[in-house]
Amino acid sequence: MPGALPESTVPTATVARFVLLTPHRIRQLVNERVLERAKDRKGQTLRGRFYLRPTVNRYITYLRDKVARNGAEESGYRRARAARMEAQAQIEQLRLQRIKGKLHHANDIEFCVTSMITRARSRLLSVPSRLMRSLVGLTDPREIHQLVEAEIYLALNELAEYKGPGQAETDAYLERVIREEMRDGSEPPNDSRAVEVQE
Repeated sequence: MPGALPESTVPTATVARFVLLTPHRIRQLVNERVLERAKDRKGQTLRGRFYLRPTVNRYITYLRDKVARNGAEESGYRRARAARMEAQAQIEQLRLQRIKGKLHHANDIEFCVTSMITRARSRLLSVPSRLMRSLVGLTDPREIHQLVEAEIYLALNELAEYKGPGQAETDAYLERVIREEMRDGSEPPNDSRAVEVQE
């Protein structure tokens, strides 16, 4: 009998009730090529008719693939979130080391070293003026050498123990930086470098 429906086909509404969807959603899944309509013996698509078992199987496969994709996306999200949390923990560890005085920004170290070098330069440049009157009339190279050497060692020892205005300025600067770090947790701008204090 031409145009007769195969026995095993069901209407859209039956498929919808079976897979707990609306008939409209079933039509959408057909348009998305997730589900296929039934075909007659000539291969012509039957409007609004489906083979029940293959349709349900295709829908289950579709749902499994969707869950797998969402799981992969969720897994990627979890990995990204874990990486972010680890980075934040590392930042907090660095902040804690900085607050404890075990880690300093490179610009802080640069400030302190520059202050020390400036003091050393000034002190060493004052050696000739401090020695000039003592060296007048001396002709023994050994005695001149001993006086110059003693003055240089004196200058270096003074620098090693120096706690003058420059040192107080350096200490105040470092204390201010640590207080600011503890207060708001912010990092100084334009300096991503840090120097670890070796004990």
